[in-house]
Amino acid sequence: MPPVLNRIFDLARTALLTGAPHFGDVPTVASGCAINRYAPTPNRKGSGLGPHRDKGLWMPLVVGVTLVESRRVVFSNDYKERATRRFELETKAGSVYAFRDEMYTQWFHESLKKGPSQQQTIYSITYRFFEPSTTPS
Repeated sequence: MPPVLNRIFDLARTALLTGAPHFGDVPTVASGCAINRYAPTPNRKGSGLGPHRDKGLWMPLVVGVTLVESRRVVFSNDYKERATRRFELETKAGSVYAFRDEMYTQWFHESLKKGPSQQQTIYSITYRFFEPSTTPS
């Protein structure tokens, strides 16, 4: 990863562990990251990312950073209408959020469209970590 993304992760990890000291272990180095871009749209609905679960060789842990404007993230225990439990939170610009374990493996997460209040493109950097036994050589 470029040094700037590693530096953002270092700052995010420090903020997370300072603000939530009982969150648990977080590796000191991220294996990779995704940068999601949520641009305003001509119809003023905005863009989002639908409900999904992450898969692959990753540890069940995500550390994220929201940049530019706030956005809303939803966690639900099933896909869309089948969900019986749903939690929505706002991640403000510059905020760090994290989720792990069952919230990663069993719950769906999504980024909602912001709608007409969105003025700028929002970026979300989500850091992930290889399972120690699956780290590529």
